[in-house]
Amino acid sequence: EEETLSFDTGYEQSLWGDALKADVTFFQIDADQTIVFDFANLTHLNGGGGKTQGIESSLTFVPCENLRLRTAYTNLDKAEERDGIRRQRTPRNWFALGAAGTYQDLTLSAELRYRDSQEIEFFGIEGRYDEPAATLLDASLTYRGLSPVDLYLRADNIFDENYTESGFRMP
Repeated sequence: EEETLSFDTGYEQSLWGDALKADVTFFQIDADQTIVFDFANLTHLNGGGGKTQGIESSLTFVPCENLRLRTAYTNLDKAEERDGIRRQRTPRNWFALGAAGTYQDLTLSAELRYRDSQEIEFFGIEGRYDEPAATLLDASLTYRGLSPVDLYLRADNIFDENYTESGFRMP
């Protein structure tokens, strides 16, 4: 079984009522016996654990009732296995910019995300390669005029980036 000890501390500040909200959180995780997938033998096994630490921050601005703007940043300063090698599939930096606007029963939202390059491993440390950074744009249009049913049109990965999440190729 997995065993983890974690710690996080943060600060959140609101200004102008709740029109502007900023937060920052430091986190640290020490894991023992994490479960990993062994591609060579097609089985799960205990991977020995590791340490993860970083900072998450966000800024949300609501200038009026119908508009919400948000930016977020995460830095994984440390994400290493017990042997000191950086854990695969853990980029150092993530950025996100999002906006949502509502007019009557319609909501238009979009999010632009950026993820650093990351190492991917399939058959041991010798088989690692760098997956390039990815910039993704998702957007949706939602109609809420047929309560309790919402109709929506959504487009993900509008830039048609080739990238993976948790080892799986994304559409």
